[in-house]
Amino acid sequence: MVANKTKANTKTPPKKKTVKPPVEHVKFVLRIPPQLHSKIKKQAKGNFQSMNEFITQGMSTIVEPKNSLPNLIRRLEKKGVI
Repeated sequence: MVANKTKANTKTPPKKKTVKPPVEHVKFVLRIPPQLHSKIKKQAKGNFQSMNEFITQGMSTIVEPKNSLPNLIRRLEKKGVI
């Protein structure tokens, strides 16, 4: 006679539902040439940044030029800080 094995103690507990925080950023898909992707990846890694941080920082200086490095330097020079 072969004994039947039961799975009485092998049930896994139900998965807990994770609550996601409200979305603060918009996801944006962009197609770029592979060569540009490689350059971005290399520069971001060299700056110890994610590609997302690197691209967001670059886009911010275009959209918000008052925060670009040359403009910040000019403002600091104007105030006599540097």
